[in-house]
Amino acid sequence: MTRYLSYCVRCVMPETKPDLMIDGEGVCSACRYFETRKAVDWDVRGSELEAILGKYRSQNGSNYDCIVPVSGGKDSTFQTLRVLELGMNPLCVTATTDKLSDLGRRNIENLKRLGVDTIEVTVNPVVRNRINRLALTQVGDISWPEHVLIFTVPVRVAVQMSVPLIIWGENSQNEYGGPAGAAGNNALNRQWLEEYGGLLGLRVTDLRGQGGIEPKHLIQYTYPSDEDLRRGNVTGLFLGHYLPWDGYQNALYAQANGFETYHKTVEGSLVN
Repeated sequence: MTRYLSYCVRCVMPETKPDLMIDGEGVCSACRYFETRKAVDWDVRGSELEAILGKYRSQNGSNYDCIVPVSGGKDSTFQTLRVLELGMNPLCVTATTDKLSDLGRRNIENLKRLGVDTIEVTVNPVVRNRINRLALTQVGDISWPEHVLIFTVPVRVAVQMSVPLIIWGENSQNEYGGPAGAAGNNALNRQWLEEYGGLLGLRVTDLRGQGGIEPKHLIQYTYPSDEDLRRGNVTGLFLGHYLPWDGYQNALYAQANGFETYHKTVEGSLVN
């Protein structure tokens, strides 16, 4: 019996996208979630965000109020702008990509010019090349290291610099509020990373012993221990839970503040 691939009747995303469910009416879970935004009281959500930020804001200016993981793209530029507008003093943390284009560098520099301190972490390129090859051959993703590092590097910096709050953008699963908005849950752990962070079943520990890779080569790829997270009281929230998240509007807002877009259409995308 022939079975054909199903696509969402609204956004035409295929059922093969990890963790995407298509219901009996042919509508995917992401589109269903988008429907629920109409019922959200964003004023209440905004008040909740203000209360959380007030809890984590440095009282004497001796440390950063939060960490914002950034790539220099439209969304992280928007995140930084909104965090600044909310009166926070952020430390922006970048896990440098493998081959950064000139446009990408200009956008990172533009983000710095918004008026923030930044840290860029670049991992050993020799080891990274080995991991790129392993990830490509084992799970078909040559960008696997980038998907890991954007989740591990900012959290490692948060622990090392004793900054307890990390402000992410949208939750790629359902844009829920995250641990900071949930009573009784104040520690991020590696479960979200391993299940939803785009690792495709390949864990960092699986790399040990392959291609001459040793534990000492994987320090930046390794998520902090639960003990370290609890000791530093490190938690995180998804900004997309508290503010209506719209990638296109984020791009326009970022452009109005110096962000440059790519002049060509990207394959598989409706926008430049």
